[in-house]
Amino acid sequence: MRKGFVSSVFALIISIIFTTLCTDENENAKMDISSDDIQLLDAIDRGDTISDLNETDTKEYIDSDGDGLPDRREEIIGTDPFNPDTDFDGISDYDELKEKTDPLNPASASKWHPELNISPRLFFDKDDQENIRTHIKSRRSGKAEPYATIYNRILNIADRVPSEYRESFDTRISSQNGEIAEASAFLGWLNGDETYLNKALNIIAMKFPDPTGVSLEEKYNLYESEALTSLCTAYEYLSSTTNIDTSLLSSARDNLIMRLNYFREITHNGTYAVSLAYLNNNHKIKVLSALGLCAMLLNDRREAAFEISSAMSGIDFLMSDFQNAEGFYAEGWSYLNYTGNSFLPFMYAYHRYARGKSIPYYGVENISGGSPHTGKVVQIQDFVTNPKIERLYKMALFSTQPNGLMNPIDDANPECLHGSILYKIFNNPDFLWQWYKPDCNFNTNRLNTLSLLLLTDDKAPEIPTTIGLEASEIEGGVAIMRSGFDANSTYLAFIGEHQKARTNGLGHEHPDELSFILWAYSTPLVIDPGYINWENHNYTKYAKDHSVILIDGEGAPYDDIRNRIGADVYLSDISYDGRVSYVSGLTSYLDSEIKRSVIRINDRYFVLLDRVKFKDNNPHEVTVQINGMGGGDIPDSKLTITDNLARYEKEDVILDISLLTDGENLSLYSRKEEYAKVWGVWGYNDMLLGRASAADSISFLTLLLPQKSKDGILMDSRRLSDKLFYNHFQDAEFDYIIALNKNETPQEIDTANVKIQIQSGLSIVILQTNKEVQRTLIEP
Repeated sequence: MRKGFVSSVFALIISIIFTTLCTDENENAKMDISSDDIQLLDAIDRGDTISDLNETDTKEYIDSDGDGLPDRREEIIGTDPFNPDTDFDGISDYDELKEKTDPLNPASASKWHPELNISPRLFFDKDDQENIRTHIKSRRSGKAEPYATIYNRILNIADRVPSEYRESFDTRISSQNGEIAEASAFLGWLNGDETYLNKALNIIAMKFPDPTGVSLEEKYNLYESEALTSLCTAYEYLSSTTNIDTSLLSSARDNLIMRLNYFREITHNGTYAVSLAYLNNNHKIKVLSALGLCAMLLNDRREAAFEISSAMSGIDFLMSDFQNAEGFYAEGWSYLNYTGNSFLPFMYAYHRYARGKSIPYYGVENISGGSPHTGKVVQIQDFVTNPKIERLYKMALFSTQPNGLMNPIDDANPECLHGSILYKIFNNPDFLWQWYKPDCNFNTNRLNTLSLLLLTDDKAPEIPTTIGLEASEIEGGVAIMRSGFDANSTYLAFIGEHQKARTNGLGHEHPDELSFILWAYSTPLVIDPGYINWENHNYTKYAKDHSVILIDGEGAPYDDIRNRIGADVYLSDISYDGRVSYVSGLTSYLDSEIKRSVIRINDRYFVLLDRVKFKDNNPHEVTVQINGMGGGDIPDSKLTITDNLARYEKEDVILDISLLTDGENLSLYSRKEEYAKVWGVWGYNDMLLGRASAADSISFLTLLLPQKSKDGILMDSRRLSDKLFYNHFQDAEFDYIIALNKNETPQEIDTANVKIQIQSGLSIVILQTNKEVQRTLIEP
């Protein structure tokens, strides 16, 4: 037992030494080999075999895994005597000892899996490529969609003229040229076109200035990530082509390696290292994804093992933990897409290698940003089979609005996922359901060639089957209520982020507590203003830009310097009672406790009950904001306000709004508000505001009544006293009464030709031919 203890302690000391040595990727972690190890290796190299040894020696030289190291020695140094490659880096334990790298640290190897040396290998196999070519060309020649659309995008990019660098490094030129090179290489691979092949080769081999001194303002980390993802993808296509000038290919490879070396040094040790260490967001994911993809491609270099360990350990922390709040991406869905331009090619290529296995990687320190993997060798699950990452993309799909675009919560614009790629990755046709929506227009973003490469003839399902119709994602911070998946369904997203979903968005978080989005009749009626872009999100990122509740003209705080943005909201589950369903959210800011309940009636009408309780007895002014999609510069639309009623009209769709309160001096008015149209472009709508004052507490009852202009539904909105008010309206089937009684005893109201007793609280009463068919009491 003592011998085993001593061996364990010795192995621990050796492991600590290895860990210390492996922090410099340019030197690689090296291991001091003992004289016994040297004698052992010499004996093995001389050709000694088990049969040459006596019985005592045989015990010393038992080699269970056949890696050339006896089990006894492996027990001492801590390697696995039953696994010839303990750290799964593709180099045997024996060879790592000879090369003086650490057999316990996958980041220290002299190469990464050098046995992977056949091109192509990242996105398809050599035996498959002819079938893939034939399939794509046959569909394109037949003008089948979406093959024709995506092919034409690739063709348009490939025909652009690449830009030459001037005296200094230009990050945007790198990104643009990379995209041209990828498109050209793909067309050359697909069609055997030497003009495109040579164009791609020349772009990859193009001389570029030393980027070492590039400033943070030039966003080298983002643009060079895009460039390298495209250039390494282009090189994969080129190296898979037979009619290629091998000397030009070699020159392109040398230049690509030099570019990759600069990138690794600048992001991990140079100008960008400090900022990336703290930016646990899309910046780092893009950097690590590009690094990982290129390491898999150029895997015979001494830096490749470090690069892929950095990529795997860093991305696992960011995508499974920091940015992933139970499926909600903290920065907003646009940034999930943006990172996807680098992450998805790496994710797919790596899965083709890992095949679902968990494999050990070292948590590289340089830009770890608080990752629990730092300084450790940890098992990292294949991203494709990681349920947390799959849930992230399914939550993005779950957020889909009736037009097919994801809701623009936080710094996001309405857009679609990379449908054909995600379908292939997760084998889930629901991603095609979104992707084939007309407004998505087969979104590919920068991933045109991979989207076409992975495209199949499989049809999109009419409705998705792996996401629910509606749910309150409490940890993810959003509740979605929808009547169906068709374009005419009603859809309401109720926003209530807390903890990671709120704080880990960093500079991309919006203080949008209890805000909401509403669609009906294929029309956005109440919107989130979206993002626009980084340069212009000051127009849309504050509380005043959302459908929230203001206290004395202010919403939840926005302090991006100290990352104190907004306040935690805690959502409830969705409750169901016949034709009525409801969900609520609770938050606190500006010394006020605020609760908003959202009630849906008959899958078509909506009610907001807002209750604010102040922590002092001073009078306060409270404003309910409704960011209606009408007026402003929106064609064929307008907002009309009359007393406590408002109407948004947009072509033949109407949103009628009634606002009642127990506060004093209620006034309704509007102001212009910016909203994102598409990336970088914004327009103006008219936001509705209802303001009243109170001390101690205040309640607002708001009815949101979507209808077509031909429906002709009218509202009767009455405030009988400061403690009793109601709305009554009638459609072709029912009468609906929504009444708030703040008295402690039941009160009677006379409406819809009947007298109705209203209990204390909010009552939803549904009548048919003057007979009560349902009554739901909410918040007694």
